[in-house]
Amino acid sequence: MRDMIDERNDRERSSRSIVKGYNVHYMTPEELAERERQKMQKEEQKAAPAPVLEPEKAQETETLEGEEQDSSDPVTQEQIAKILGEREEQYNQMLDEIKQQ
Repeated sequence: MRDMIDERNDRERSSRSIVKGYNVHYMTPEELAERERQKMQKEEQKAAPAPVLEPEKAQETETLEGEEQDSSDPVTQEQIAKILGEREEQYNQMLDEIKQQ
């Protein structure tokens, strides 16, 4: 909470201070507007939800799954099936354990 003594001290301090020209940056209105626009964009990006996969792109991924994979792709269908099979086995084991309890 500021009182009259604090205000007096601020006035005295500012009256005794020396402002150096090399420490002052005068901004043009255009620079100021640009800086404000950048701040607004950053805030919008932070507040924006994650992008949603569009239906067209979802259909493209479905068609790619049915086609042959590119030879440069290091993951093969066998590896995918093996990994998914292991996960399914673990899931079934957990379900069996829960049912037994």
